[in-house]
This record gives sequence, C-alpha cells and structure tokens, in this order.
Amino acid sequence: QPAWAVKRTYPRHDLVLTVRLHRLDEACSGAHDEVTVTEDVSVGGARIRTTLPVAKGELVQVEEVGGPFRAPAVVHNASVGEDGVRRINLQFMDEEEAAAGMKDLMRRHGPAPE
Repeated sequence: QPAWAVKRTYPRHDLVLTVRLHRLDEACSGAHDEVTVTEDVSVGGARIRTTLPVAKGELVQVEEVGGPFRAPAVVHNASVGEDGVRRINLQFMDEEEAAAGMKDLMRRHGPAPE
C-alpha cells in the first residue's frame, strides 16, 4: 500500500520551522548535521527538507532553532520531489513528549491543534 494511501494517526500541520537535523550515529559517512526547514509536523512526526545522506531506519535528533522543541526520531522514508529537493519523513520516537512539544509549537506558531 502506497504511503499516501495510509490513514494518518495524527493530523499534519503545515508549519515551516527552522530546525537543526542531527544524525545520531557518528559512524555514518557524510555530514552529520544541518540547519533546514520542516514542511509539515504532527504529533507523530515531521516532513523535512534535507541534503544529509540519511537512510530509512536511521536515528536523528530534530531541534527547533531558537526554540525549545527537540525530539529524537527515526527516518521513516526518504524521497526526492519533482522539484529535485530531497525530503525525509520522520517518526518521533516518544509520542507523549512530542505531543507536549507540538502543543507548545502550535501555541507559538500556528492554529490550535485539532
């Protein structure tokens, strides 16, 4: 079943945040962190633009630049869009912590969560 056909557990919010993406496995080749932006976020995860050579299953840390949101996540999927930009879909590892963080993010940056 294609990813787009899977019903989401949590609603996504079109929220562009500046984040630092950090690869947690120091043994991986290539760059280990970058500052980039989210395209959307939810309690369950986020879609982020990246130039890092991360792979499906890799562990990363997402940190809001200039803000308190931080969450460990696993790369659920990686793809290159028609625009040539690489994007990764992340699944937050601690939904309870992510839910509290999302509530704060939406209070500061967006509409009330559904």
